[in-house]
Amino acid sequence: KEQVFAKIQREWQSRLEETRRTVVECNDCSSQTDRVTVVDEASTKELEGIVGVQRLQIQKALKENMASEEALKEFEIELENKYRKNLASQVDAALTQAHARWLQELTDLKEYKVNLKIEQEKWEKEHKETAAKQLALVLSAAEEKWKKEYENTEKSGPRMKELEEKVISLKKELELKKEEIPAAIKAELAKARAQWNKEKQEEILQIQEQNERDYRSFLDDHRNRIKEVLATAKEDLAKQKNDLSIQKQAEIKMLLDQKQREWEAQETKRLKDEINRYEEKTLLELEYLLSEIHEELVKCTHSKHSWKDKCFDARVQLNHQCKDKLKACLQKAYRTTVHTILEKKEREWKEVIFLQIITANQKRDLRSQTHTSITVAGQKCTKRNLGSQENFCCEHCCQELEKREAVCQDLKRELEIARKHLQLAVKECEAKSEQIQALTAENSEMKTKLKDLGTPPRSLSKGGVSKPCTSCDSVKGLEEMRAQYIKAVSKIKCDMLCYIRESKERAAEMIKVEVLRERQETARKMRKYYLTCLQQLLTDNGKREGAEKKIMNAASKLATMAKGLETPL
Repeated sequence: KEQVFAKIQREWQSRLEETRRTVVECNDCSSQTDRVTVVDEASTKELEGIVGVQRLQIQKALKENMASEEALKEFEIELENKYRKNLASQVDAALTQAHARWLQELTDLKEYKVNLKIEQEKWEKEHKETAAKQLALVLSAAEEKWKKEYENTEKSGPRMKELEEKVISLKKELELKKEEIPAAIKAELAKARAQWNKEKQEEILQIQEQNERDYRSFLDDHRNRIKEVLATAKEDLAKQKNDLSIQKQAEIKMLLDQKQREWEAQETKRLKDEINRYEEKTLLELEYLLSEIHEELVKCTHSKHSWKDKCFDARVQLNHQCKDKLKACLQKAYRTTVHTILEKKEREWKEVIFLQIITANQKRDLRSQTHTSITVAGQKCTKRNLGSQENFCCEHCCQELEKREAVCQDLKRELEIARKHLQLAVKECEAKSEQIQALTAENSEMKTKLKDLGTPPRSLSKGGVSKPCTSCDSVKGLEEMRAQYIKAVSKIKCDMLCYIRESKERAAEMIKVEVLRERQETARKMRKYYLTCLQQLLTDNGKREGAEKKIMNAASKLATMAKGLETPL
């Protein structure tokens, strides 16, 4: 786009320079023609030729300007059409998404389903009423038409005779007029031609005079317009250059700030990662060195001088000098701590040994007194044993009580579950008893119906049994009637279910059709609304600006519209 705009600017600048030159030449020629007062025919002819050439040049420049303006207009129209198409596609996508969400939210609501049922019932009632009204209107209209046709057929006899007489008289008048009209037409045509020729000659003279006046005024207006266009073009170019420079500076500043922030964030992140890695490596090294020093100290505890003079080697290789320094520091710290701990332990052991010697001497002195103290100690031990046995018995009883309580709670839970099962079984038995009562009532009704029908008893032969056979026949009849009744009920049930399904399908189809219609209407309204908004934005309330500025403003406004469309509805 920027290359195209640059090319267009260059073409316009070249054309403006050419028009300036032609205007200067025209002004020079006009001043020279005003000053010259020679009446020679040759000079006048040369001046007329120069003026004609200049006129042709001006006309060519005007045509070129018009062609360039038309090309710019076509280019702007193409850009507008592309942006409109993109916006229309975005609007369609947003509308479909919003409508899908709206449908999902509606179908999940209970109120929507209830309202659908109510509206369906209302629609069925209204449909029946409208159908009845339409039938009544159609019947009444048909009756009225039939009556009118019947009356017209009765009255058409005398009218036909009158019409035939009128037709005959009109034919006679036409024949007379056919003979008179051509002569009158010829005379009127001759008069009209003479008047038309006079009027045309007068009009031609007036047009010639007016053309000369218009041509002179056109030249003056064209000169003034060229001057105004040059001034406005200069101002527009200066404004556009300033605006573009300001915009580019602002964009460059924004980009620099953004890049600087990104670089700072990346550097901080990199430094943090490096610090964390270095800390992890140092911690691993310290852990390994400490474990190695500890193992070697444990191995070399039997000799004091061996662990003092021992050197250590590390497996992890980061920085050899730093690692050696860490090893030396840790070894010094461990050596001092271990040396102090060993000295403390030696002192403690010496004190313990000294105390043991003192206690041994005291025991020798107290052996004489042990015999008397044994009896007293035996009594105390018996008392302690009794107390310990009582405590043990109490603890055992508490544990048994807790176990019994847990067992009782489990039994209570099982009893509650069994009670619930019994209640359910009682309810089922009651339901079954009600069903049995209903069946017995149906059987009694069927028996009464059979008695009312009055079936005659069969005449049996000799040795035949009468009562058992009648009872068997009645039972079979009851069973057959019951089977037929059950079949009829099942058939009615199936028919009702089919009718309900069909009605539901019809209602669903009607709802789908209405929803699609509403969707299409809303989509059309939204498209019209957004297109009107785009037209208002692109026209800029009738402001006249340069082509580049118009295109830039249109692009920025289309971008804002796209952002608005991307936001959720």
